[in-house]
Amino acid sequence: MGYRKYGAEKALEFSEIRDGSSTALFLVGIEADGSVAGGVRTHGPYRSVDQAHAVTEWDEDPGAPAVCRMIEDRLPFGVIEAKGAWVSDTAPRRGELVGALGRIATFAMDLLDVQFMLATAGAHVLNTWRSSGGVVAEHIAPVPYPDDRYETRLMWWDRSRRRGRAESKQLAQLLLTTSRPDTSLAAASGVRSVGRRMRSVS
Repeated sequence: MGYRKYGAEKALEFSEIRDGSSTALFLVGIEADGSVAGGVRTHGPYRSVDQAHAVTEWDEDPGAPAVCRMIEDRLPFGVIEAKGAWVSDTAPRRGELVGALGRIATFAMDLLDVQFMLATAGAHVLNTWRSSGGVVAEHIAPVPYPDDRYETRLMWWDRSRRRGRAESKQLAQLLLTTSRPDTSLAAASGVRSVGRRMRSVS
């Protein structure tokens, strides 16, 4: 697994998430032989700012108040957080799988009926997440999380604007996915639509 390979396992905080109680969705890519090739988990919808892990990552940084404000402003419209995304180095179609994980923003926001999704990401993967509509909060400086080797940035997806921000190949997949809603998936995950109103938040 990539986190262990680079000595960054502490970012997963496995002991705190292993019981699954804080995870709303956990999506994985499975190989033909049944092995797991990649995945990502989603937390929320959040009820308060301090539930977001991003707050911990900027804890003592001067940008912490700005991070909290961005989350607080969006809470009334629904906020979830993506964490722990990874793809196996040996996955045969690794590039496609990485792109699919980027589209999780769309799936998660739809399934949990929220307008916003946040994630924190190192500089080396920002373009991957941008391709599915993610936007870096440029006014917030990066932090060295989980250690000094990384420059971690705060990113947001806005469900109401995602089609305009997703790159062409990703957009084709987003449109295909959203044009054929899978109600059985929502039912299996226990998701209930609450008809939350959307709005623009800068």
